[in-house]
Amino acid sequence: LRRKIMEWLSLVILVSAASAGRRLADGPCPELSRSESRLKMIYVEEYREGMARWKSSVAELLTLAKMSGGALVEPCVRDGRLYGACRPRDFRLRDVFHLDSLTRIGNLVSYEEYRNFSRQALNVTRRRICLTKLAASCRGVAWGYRNDKSCPAFTTRDDILYISEYFRGATWGLDRATLRFAEKSISFADGHVQRARDIVRNIGFDAGNYTVFQWRSETRQKLLDECAQHLIRSKLALGLGNDTRVILISDLTLDKRMQWYGIKTLDQRQIARVLELLRAHNFVKIDQFIDTETIPDLVFFAIWDAMVAVEAKTFVTCSACSTNTICSTCTWKSRYASLIVELREERGSSAHSTTDHTTYTCWPTPRSSASDEGGLPGTGAAVSTIM
Repeated sequence: LRRKIMEWLSLVILVSAASAGRRLADGPCPELSRSESRLKMIYVEEYREGMARWKSSVAELLTLAKMSGGALVEPCVRDGRLYGACRPRDFRLRDVFHLDSLTRIGNLVSYEEYRNFSRQALNVTRRRICLTKLAASCRGVAWGYRNDKSCPAFTTRDDILYISEYFRGATWGLDRATLRFAEKSISFADGHVQRARDIVRNIGFDAGNYTVFQWRSETRQKLLDECAQHLIRSKLALGLGNDTRVILISDLTLDKRMQWYGIKTLDQRQIARVLELLRAHNFVKIDQFIDTETIPDLVFFAIWDAMVAVEAKTFVTCSACSTNTICSTCTWKSRYASLIVELREERGSSAHSTTDHTTYTCWPTPRSSASDEGGLPGTGAAVSTIM
């Protein structure tokens, strides 16, 4: 009898969980109706991830705002990161993403509106929480990451939800349909797309008729020379001779203003030698064709690089290779490359796309077999053709 009772209880729990799962994304969050919620604003002091994760983080927080009836405080861009508190010369989120693509998901308020509201009365209440992977970085603030403490939309009856740090995926209980819509809707501002097209034209390519290679070399200092040779051979494996110019997206640069954190510690003489070798084989970087002193923030250059890659006829990266490939030896598998691949797929499924696009998620190699990485004979690259 005891066993039957336990089996019955287990069945009830499973059915209840399945029912909840149809509406909410993986999480046992208690419900709080909008009529019960007082939440006016969601303020994030610091977003912990780089630009390639911003779409996901912002989509989650705008979904949170929509579900709770509040508004997300629009973050500012500074030194390639997103922050809640804005300084006079900071850029805003709308300078990165199309404003309409944000506001069709949920409400946004400016930092100035948030500051005025938070100071207007003594009875404004705040709930402070830290939603990030590492509890140690929360400096004593209540920590939550994919647990029962990361359900702020459903448990707070305060006016302001103050998130000291936010890491993508931290919040449980988001409505799946709203979140999917948000992730698909957010798009980069039109100005970045046009700037990328202007750069391509200045290099001398026709729109959409060029090849882009992506190489993130971070932590691979001892192998830079060898990996540059692999990159050259990958170009040849595609049937592109030394006289054919291709665009290289890479963290390797000698311009101090353009160097990300991991590159500043590398041997600059080695970087110079590798870049000279690649230039000799007609790899060009877009920073050769613009005045880097005019770039307002390094993140905008990363966006232009991405937009150039999204509209390329052929894109070659290392975003989906197993551990036994050249890619795992020579590159850091970054979310940035995966983002470009996703944007290319979205563009390819658009009714506005009329050109065939090919994406290689592994660097092609001359001698690999057709079974390597699901590639074509003689390339060893995972290939998808985007119509």
